Amino acid sequence: MTHHDQELHTERLLGRPPRAQDFSLLRMLHSDPRVTATLSVDGKPFAEDSTRAALDSAVEHWRRHGFGIR
Repeated sequence: MTHHDQELHTERLLGRPPRAQDFSLLRMLHSDPRVTATLSVDGKPFAEDSTRAALDSAVEHWRRHGFGIR
């Protein structure tokens, strides 16, 4: 495992701060009933505006504090 700046690399994973460009990938997860069955409060897929708000919040948290969900 290596750590460079704000990225975390393992043999199979890459962790890095979220970016606005990640919307389509996050949207795929937030639209998948198999994922949201355990991710959302009601088990239903997230609305698109909820996905955008979650991503915007995560990006802003990283910008302000230098840490957050990868």
